[in-house]
Amino acid sequence: MPHNPDLVPPPADAPAAAIPPPAPKRPSLVKIPSVRGEEEEVMILMPTTEIKLINLTGFNMSKMKLEEIARLYLSGGLMAKEEFQNFKKTSVQEDSNAKDIDELFVEAEEVLPVFKQTMQDIVEAVGLSPDDLVMVDGTALHSGETVLTFAPLKGAERAKQKMKDDYEGNHLCLLDLVRCSIIVETEEQITGVLQKMLDIGILVRLKNRFANPLPTGMRDCLLNVKVDGHVAEVQVHQANVFEEKHTMHIYYKFFREMFPNGADSYEELMKQKSENKNRLEELKKEYPWLDEESSDKEEESSDDDEESSDWEDEESSDDDEESSDEEEAEGDY
Repeated sequence: MPHNPDLVPPPADAPAAAIPPPAPKRPSLVKIPSVRGEEEEVMILMPTTEIKLINLTGFNMSKMKLEEIARLYLSGGLMAKEEFQNFKKTSVQEDSNAKDIDELFVEAEEVLPVFKQTMQDIVEAVGLSPDDLVMVDGTALHSGETVLTFAPLKGAERAKQKMKDDYEGNHLCLLDLVRCSIIVETEEQITGVLQKMLDIGILVRLKNRFANPLPTGMRDCLLNVKVDGHVAEVQVHQANVFEEKHTMHIYYKFFREMFPNGADSYEELMKQKSENKNRLEELKKEYPWLDEESSDKEEESSDDDEESSDWEDEESSDDDEESSDEEEAEGDY
């Protein structure tokens, strides 16, 4: 089968692309001779099932890579310490005087310089330079992130929609108008950042997903800090995990749209993969000519995939802009 750049695994130096389910271009049933000498229809693999299995392979490879990263870089047990376990002191802007969302944005704008200086001081306190490129095994990340990255203030329309959908119109529940990310290499640096925040008394909410990883294998820390009375959001990442995050998110998004049941969907897909593989192997033993038929279909599938290989290029910028908001909707906090 010719190499198809859309199939997993992706090239090491470029983001992966999950394969979208195409419109079926060949029958999902094939006619084969039965033991009675008649023809009967037998389902082999529907094109959409093939696509699911291809992406499931990519999902599993990405998850295994994340587990190996955790073994190599996050096995010291530091993140399991009691002081770094999940806690929540507040879930609202309790010190805010803002009467509406517009006034809350004014407060966010005013606190931004102090927030930036505070985060820079914390990063420097653990021996890192905020503006340095994040390195993985001596090479800068493909996406070019720096150790400390400040996002723009959250978009007003997105904030208003979130306030309406998630918080019953309460603007004081918006804790991520001001936000940043910190990307480090070692477990000691992660705990150093958290300890510094605890020492200066700004950490008001912690979700430690290094100690409690997601079913996908993703690990990070989701934090809220209170600076000059305003609660802001900080995400702390380990560099190798962060590098793999973009690949995993593509597969996660693919399966989330098709199977909305989270971890249950993953178990369902694993069962499907096993059942389909076993059934196909049984059919090939009974009807050897299916091996040849399957090879022909793979070549045809490769041609079909090449026709749609640009699908993600056309939408990638939109997906990137939406990805952080989609993760918020998944209940990061």
